[in-house]
Amino acid sequence: MKNSELEVTQASTTSIQRRLRLLALALSLIFALAGAASIYFSYQWWQLTRNQQIVLRMDASTARVILHTQKLLEALQSSYAAQDVNYLKENVRPWIDQLKEDQAELQQLIAAAPKDAAPRQVAEEAYPQLKKIINLSEGIISQAEIGNWPSAKVRFQYLEESYEQYIHDYERLLKANSEYLLSSKTMARLYLRIAILPAILALLGIFVTIMGTLGTQRVVLNPLKELTASVQHFAEGDFTIRLPEDRDDEIGVLAHTFNLMADRIQEARANLTQQVEERTLALQRRTAQLQAATEIGRAVTTLREVDELLTHAARLISQRYGYYHVGLFLNDEASGTTRLRAAYTQNGKAAEKLLAEGYQLPIGMEGPVSQTASTGRLHIAQYGAQHPHPVEDLSRTRAEAAFPLKSGDTVLGVLDVHSNTDLTFSPEDIAALQSVADLLAIALENARLFQETERALEAARRAYAQLSQESWERFLKPRTTLGFRVDSSGEIQPIAASEVEEAEAQAEEAPAENADTTPQEETQESGLLDVPITIRERPIAVARLRKATPWTATEKQLVARLAERIGNILESARLFSEAQRRAAQLQIAAEIARDTSGTLDLDELLSKAINLVRERFGFYHASVFLLDETGRYGVVKESTGEAGEQLKARQHRLAVGSASIIGQTLASGQPVVVNDVRKSDIHHYNPLLPDTRAELGIPLKVGEEVIGALDVQSTVVNAFTEEDVRVLHILADQLAIAVVNARLFAETQKHLMQHRLLHQITAAAAAATTVEEAIRNTVESLHATRPDEGVSLLVPAEDQPNTLRIAAWAGYSASKAERIRQIRIPFGEAVTGKVAATQQPLIVPDTSAIPDHIAISSRMRSELAVPLVYRGELLGVLDLESPKPNNYDEHDREMMLTLASSLAAIFANIRLLEQVRRHSDELTLLYEVTATASSHVDLDTLLNQLALKLQESMDLLHCGVVLFNRDGKTGTLVASASSPDAPGKDMIGTQLPLDNPLTQEVIRTQKPALCRDVETDPRVADIRDLLRQRGTKQIIILPLLARDEVVGTLGLDIAQADREFTDADLRLLEQIARQIATSIEVARLFRQAVRTAERERMVTYITTKMRASNDPQEILQTAVEELRRALKAQQTQILLLPEERDTGPENNGSGEG
Repeated sequence: MKNSELEVTQASTTSIQRRLRLLALALSLIFALAGAASIYFSYQWWQLTRNQQIVLRMDASTARVILHTQKLLEALQSSYAAQDVNYLKENVRPWIDQLKEDQAELQQLIAAAPKDAAPRQVAEEAYPQLKKIINLSEGIISQAEIGNWPSAKVRFQYLEESYEQYIHDYERLLKANSEYLLSSKTMARLYLRIAILPAILALLGIFVTIMGTLGTQRVVLNPLKELTASVQHFAEGDFTIRLPEDRDDEIGVLAHTFNLMADRIQEARANLTQQVEERTLALQRRTAQLQAATEIGRAVTTLREVDELLTHAARLISQRYGYYHVGLFLNDEASGTTRLRAAYTQNGKAAEKLLAEGYQLPIGMEGPVSQTASTGRLHIAQYGAQHPHPVEDLSRTRAEAAFPLKSGDTVLGVLDVHSNTDLTFSPEDIAALQSVADLLAIALENARLFQETERALEAARRAYAQLSQESWERFLKPRTTLGFRVDSSGEIQPIAASEVEEAEAQAEEAPAENADTTPQEETQESGLLDVPITIRERPIAVARLRKATPWTATEKQLVARLAERIGNILESARLFSEAQRRAAQLQIAAEIARDTSGTLDLDELLSKAINLVRERFGFYHASVFLLDETGRYGVVKESTGEAGEQLKARQHRLAVGSASIIGQTLASGQPVVVNDVRKSDIHHYNPLLPDTRAELGIPLKVGEEVIGALDVQSTVVNAFTEEDVRVLHILADQLAIAVVNARLFAETQKHLMQHRLLHQITAAAAAATTVEEAIRNTVESLHATRPDEGVSLLVPAEDQPNTLRIAAWAGYSASKAERIRQIRIPFGEAVTGKVAATQQPLIVPDTSAIPDHIAISSRMRSELAVPLVYRGELLGVLDLESPKPNNYDEHDREMMLTLASSLAAIFANIRLLEQVRRHSDELTLLYEVTATASSHVDLDTLLNQLALKLQESMDLLHCGVVLFNRDGKTGTLVASASSPDAPGKDMIGTQLPLDNPLTQEVIRTQKPALCRDVETDPRVADIRDLLRQRGTKQIIILPLLARDEVVGTLGLDIAQADREFTDADLRLLEQIARQIATSIEVARLFRQAVRTAERERMVTYITTKMRASNDPQEILQTAVEELRRALKAQQTQILLLPEERDTGPENNGSGEG
C-alpha cells in the first residue's frame, strides 16, 4: 500500500515537470511560428522588391521603345520625301535594329514580370504593336529597294495609322508601370514592418521561456520534491511528520495546510478506531437477532395449529431477544376487539393469568396494542414509576412496542413486546422484531389457508361421495335386475328390482332395534353375515353371506377387504360404463351434427336431424317445434313416424307457457325433464303417442333467443339422465345454429333474388329515353315480380299543385283505367298523400282501418308506399297494394326504399337528359333559323324560308309572318308555310285586321300570347271563323320587335288540341321571333343601302358624262336627259338665273328634253 502511494506521489511530481516542459515547448513553438511568419513576410518583401526592379527596367525599356519609334518615324518621313533608297537605308535601318534590340529586351522583361501583375498584362497586349511597326518598316525598305514607291507609300500610310494605337498602348504600359511601382512600394514598406516585429518577439519569447523554465525548476519544483518526500513518509504511517512553515509564498501555505490535515487525520483515525469497535458490537448483536428470527421462522413454519404456533413463537421471542413479556393478539372483526391468544412472561405468572382471563382490547382505543390493531402501524409507549403500565400484572414494563401482523393490507393481529429496562427500542431492534412479526403473519395466513384447504377437501370428498351415490341411484333406476344370488348348488340367480323393493319395505316395517344393527355384524340367525359394500364411506350394496358355522374374525376381515375391493371395482365399472355411454352419445351427436351440416334447406335439415336423433338414441318419438311469427306458439316443423306426419298435417301447435313440456321449455328457455309422465301435471297427452312414459323438452337457443324446442319421448320410465340432457342439449344447440344458418341462407337467397329483380327493374327504367317510358317500364317490371299485387307510381300533377296523379299502374282491372287516370290525391291525404307530404315510407297492415283511404281496388287489404326523392325534390310515390293483410314487413320497406332511391336518380337523370335534348333541339332550331336568316337578303325569300323551317321543325299546321301596314290597322301576310294537307294554306298577301284582342295584347305587352282553345277563348272571337277554316285548334302569336317597336307578328297554328307548350317552348319561340325581326330589319336596311348605292352610282355617272364637255349648253342638255332617264320622269328642266335677278316662279324658264 505504501509503495503504491509513493509511486503516485512520484508520478505527481513527474507530471508537474512534464507539464512545465510541455508549456515551455508550446511557447517555443508559438515563438517559432512568429519567426516563421517573419521569414515569410521578409521573403514577400524581397520578392516584391525584385518585381519592382523588373518593372523599373520595363518602364525604362518602354520609354526607349517610344523614343526609338519616334526617331524611326521621323527618319521614314524624311527618307520617303526624298525617295532616295540609300538615304532610306542609312537613316532607317539603324533605328529598326535598335527597335529589335528593344523588342528582345522587352520580351525578356515580360517573361520575368509577375504573371498577375498589370504591367505584364498591358505589355503583352502592346508587344504585338511593336512587332507590327518593325515589320511595316522593313516592308517599306524592301519595296523602296525594288523601286515600288507606291506600295511603300501604302505601307507608310498604314504605319502612320498604326502609330497612334501603338503610342496609346505604350502610354498605357507606362501608366501601368507607374501605378504598379506606387502600390508595390507601399506593400514593401508594410511587409518590412510586419517581418521585423515577429522576429523581435520570437527572440525575446525564446529567451523568456528558457529563463522562466530554469527559475520554475529552482523555485517551485525543488520545494515540491521535498514536500513530496515528506508526504510519502506520512503516507507510509509516520503521522508525526510535519513540514517547515518558513516561507511566505504558496509553498509555505501548502506546508501549513498539510500540517493541519495531518493533525485532523490523526484525530479521525482515533475516532474511526472507536467507531469500528462499536459497530462490531452492534453487528454481533444484529447477527444474533437475525439468527433468532431465523430460528423463530423455522419453528413457526413447521406448525399448522394456530394456538400452538402462537404459544411457541411468544416463548422463542422472549427467550431469544431477552424481553421479559411477549404477547400475541388476534383481531376479531365480528366483535371489534383484539384478543390475546398466546403470551410468555419471564419469571412471572402474568401470561398465564391474562390468558386465563381471556384478556382482550377494543380495536381503536388508546394504547399501543389497540392503535396498532386499528391502523396497522407500529406504536411504542414508555412507562415509569410515575406512569406505570395500565395492566397491574405488567407493572415492571418500562417500554412497550406493538408490531402489526399484516397479510397484504389486512391486519391479522398484534405482536406485543415488553421491556423492563429503561433502554428504548433501537431501530435495529424494531427492524428485527418487525421481520419476526411479518414471519408470524405469513405463518398465520398459511395456517388459515391450510385449515381452509382441509375443510375444502373434506367438503369435496363429501360432495363426491354424494355425487357418486346419486350416480349409482341413476345408474340403477332403469335396471330390472339389482343383484345376483348363488345357491348351494353353485347356480347364479338374478335378484329382481321388485324383490329388492319388497325387502326394503319389510326393513322399514321392522322394529326400531333392528335398525341399530351395525354393518358387518353377524345377525342372530347363525351363519348369516351382512357386509356393506361402500364407496367413499357410502353404501351402494350389501353382500349377504351364509354358512353353517359361525364366522371367525379372520373370515370377517377377509370378507371386509373383499367387499372394499368389490366396491372399487363396481365404481370403476360404473364410471367406465357411463364414459362409454357418454362417448357413444357424443359420437352420435357429432354424427348428427355432421350429417345435418351438409344441407342448408330447412325442411331437409330438420327431417334428417330428427330421424337421426330417434334412430341413434333409440327414442320412441322426436319432434322439432319452431316459434311462429308472433312468438306465441310453438308449431311442429318436423316430427318422426306416422304420428309425426299427422301432427305436421294438422299444424299441431302448443302455446308458449302452456301446461305442456314444450310450452314450459319455450317459456323458460331451460330443459324440462319428466321421467314419469303419469306423475306429471305438465305432460300434454297426445292420443297419437299413447306409449310415452318419459318426455324431455330442450330449447333451441341462439344466444339468449329461443327459436324453438326439441321434444324427445321414450317408452321407459326414468329414461333421461342428466348426461342424456347434457348431450341432447349440445345437439339442440348445434341444431339451433343449423336452423338459423338455414334460415339465413334462405333469407340470403331470397334477398339475392329480390336484389336481382331490383336490378332488372332499375335496368328496365334506365333503358328508357323519357320519364314516361321509365315509369311505365318500372311499374310493369315490378308487377312481373309481384304478380298478385297492385303496383302504381304516382307523380305530382301538373294542373294542380301539391297533388298526385297516377302516371302508370299494373295489377288492376282494365275497366278502371279511365277512373284511375282521373284520380287526384292531395298531399297529406290517404296513404300516398301522407308519404308525399312527409317524404317518409309508410306501411299499412290493414287498409280497412284507415278512414280516408283512397282505394283503387276494394280487394286490397295492405299497402306499402315509398317516396321517390332526389336531392330533396319529390319526384313521385311508388305504391304497392296486396289483397293479404300484414303482407309487408320492414324488409320489404328497406328493399322498396332502395329501389325508390335508384329510380329517383334514374328519373332525375332521364329528366335531365330530356332537358339537355330539348335544349339541344332548341339550339339546333335557333342555329338553323340564324343560318337561314344569314343566307338570304331578299325579304320575301327570307321570310318564306323561315316560315317553312319553323313549320317543319315544330310540326305546325300553319306558320305565317304578318307585317303591319303604314295605317297601323291592318297587316299583310307576307310569308306562310303549311303542312301538305292543311286547309286554307294559300293566303299570302291577305290583309288581316289588327283590332282583334289577341293581336292587341301582343302589341301592347310585346310578349307572346298563347290561345290553348280557339273555340272558347274570347280573345279570338273576331277571327274564330278564319281559324276554323284553317283547321286551327291552338294558336300562338309572337311580336316581331324592331327598335322596341312591334313591326309585325309571327303566327303559329297548331292542329292538336292536347299539345302542351311550356314556358321554355314560349321562350324559345320568343328568341326565334327576335331573330326573325332582326332579319327583317337587316333585309330592309340592305334594300335601303342598295337604293342609296344605286343613286350614288347614277350621280357619279351623270357627273362623269357632264364633265366630258366644256360647252355649258351641252352640259345642261346632258344633265336634263340623264336625269329624266335615271328618274324615269316625264319632264325635267334646269334653269340658269342671273345673280341679280330673283328666282321666283314667275321668272322661271323651262325646257324639255
